[in-house]
Amino acid sequence: KPLFLDGRPVLDDDGKPVYIEEIIEESTVETDWRALAWLLERRFPRRWGRRNYLEASVTEKPVEEMTDAEIDAELTEILEKGNEG
Repeated sequence: KPLFLDGRPVLDDDGKPVYIEEIIEESTVETDWRALAWLLERRFPRRWGRRNYLEASVTEKPVEEMTDAEIDAELTEILEKGNEG
């Protein structure tokens, strides 16, 4: 049976209807939004999956007052932190 959200069928990236997996009962998806979220996260991770975010820090000195070397150092530090995780 196709999966519905707000009365409309949920479609995959190719425009085909998504069918409810056997591991989740239809009644569960209809009454618990977390079941639907779980299904969509795993079935379509690029579109519905969790995303990782970079943590940004605020410098004490405004960018307008920084030298090019200071800006380069800040950007390098931010990029290195982003590549760690």
